[in-house]
Amino acid sequence: MDRSQSFSHHDVPEIGKPLSPYSHVVSDGLYAFLAGQLAFHPDRGAVVPGTIEEECAQAMDLLGMALRSIGLEFSDVVKVTIHMTDLTMLGRMNAVYARYFDPDRLPARTCTGAASLIGGGQIEIDCVARLRT
Repeated sequence: MDRSQSFSHHDVPEIGKPLSPYSHVVSDGLYAFLAGQLAFHPDRGAVVPGTIEEECAQAMDLLGMALRSIGLEFSDVVKVTIHMTDLTMLGRMNAVYARYFDPDRLPARTCTGAASLIGGGQIEIDCVARLRT
């Protein structure tokens, strides 16, 4: 297979126009790479800080929109990366995050601490999903 022909990228209008030079979704024929999502509210055009639970849910909901835009679901996610400004809130974040996945089919995950995130948010989440054949 000529992998260069299967490379694609696109934005998801429901998420809002990217504020920086990137694509919401890039796929290479085997995997989809989804850009990090914050607690961005498309109707306001900005990150809206809230509790860690609210911000996690908003970021995950935006990732869900991006997944659905390419015919995928959270069950197709194989890797998640989470950046948080306060790792003491890990348990609270996990309580929300876990609702998006089947407990018997959890993706690999990395969670890191960050000094700050764009827009003053507390969390940014990106993922990699396996494309369906």
